[in-house]
Amino acid sequence: MGSIVWSDDESQYIRAILKWRDEPQDDRMVDKPSGAPIRFAPETRGWHPVGEFRILVLGAQGVGKTSLLTRFCTGHFSTSASSASPAKPPIICPLSGGSCRHPIEIDSQIYALDALELPAAHLINRTGTENDDAAAQRPLLLEQVVGITEATILVYDVRRPETLRQCLTAAERVRRTVGTREYGLVLVGNKSDDNFGVDSEAVAGDTATRHDGEDSQGDRASEDGTQYEEGENEDRATRAGRKQPGDHPAVTFAEGSSAAAALPLRCVFIEASARAGKDVTGVFALAGREVLRTRRINTQRRLQAERDAVLRMQARRRRAARELSLDSSAGDDSDVRTGKTVRLGFWRTVATPFFTRCGEGDGEKRRYGWWMLISTGSWEPTL
Repeated sequence: MGSIVWSDDESQYIRAILKWRDEPQDDRMVDKPSGAPIRFAPETRGWHPVGEFRILVLGAQGVGKTSLLTRFCTGHFSTSASSASPAKPPIICPLSGGSCRHPIEIDSQIYALDALELPAAHLINRTGTENDDAAAQRPLLLEQVVGITEATILVYDVRRPETLRQCLTAAERVRRTVGTREYGLVLVGNKSDDNFGVDSEAVAGDTATRHDGEDSQGDRASEDGTQYEEGENEDRATRAGRKQPGDHPAVTFAEGSSAAAALPLRCVFIEASARAGKDVTGVFALAGREVLRTRRINTQRRLQAERDAVLRMQARRRRAARELSLDSSAGDDSDVRTGKTVRLGFWRTVATPFFTRCGEGDGEKRRYGWWMLISTGSWEPTL
């Protein structure tokens, strides 16, 4: 791709990527322009969605965007997209970081959710270290992607406050792009399993060791011999895995919720963990509900605009009809003294004999006829 700004062909291609369809064939491979195949997830066979959602996933480098997509589409967590389950490989889009298509249930209805991940490089503006023209045009790419999607999931790392600030900047750019159109926005605090300073892997390993060494009484002993009743205090594994408060400046749930509420564009907030599988499906379900909400609002606005247009057209027609009826009058007779114009309708012209035709001005009846011309030498009445 010569330029980061999409051509018409590239735009059509990305629209096709976001509108994958189920194919009954076993071969789930299609060709992309670069020659490498795109693999469709096998779980997309056999289900018939009632609708589709097109979701954009944005976030800084390392916040876990690909991990969220992999967990949502495959049910597995992996530190890299390449180590996902071979039976359910993620779908890689040549124009983006990654994408997937997966069914999701909302209000007892099955929808097809197309999630498109945009690389983190498109989230930031050009810096002094970048010397290519394409980097300066990355905001244009973001605007084009927002234009073909219905909601954006903004992902930040709860241990890195700067990633939240980048999400807020991206949200402002999204707001400027959508204008007055209703658009869904979901702010996600990922890696919430570390928000409380717990090392999940250490806790899991130490907990398994603890269960193997528990006695029949259900009591456990610490290294210094102190006895702890089951459930009385937190286990030693959790205390051992807990990080010191100063290790990572975590973003609390309240701070993330407040940041979402302060955005000028409506934004819902949720915390999730791709590693632990916590609320991953809930993230995309929230995005789907936001899409349904924005569709209803946009439909109502469109119908209201159409009704207003019909009413304005009817008003213009009535006004034009009134003007036409006035213009079709038989003629205008000017009163020399008052300067007023007396309009005589066509019906009056036909119904009244010529020699008795009259106009009314200042409450006085004036007769116009041959007798006036003969008696006064003028068509003007003499009072």
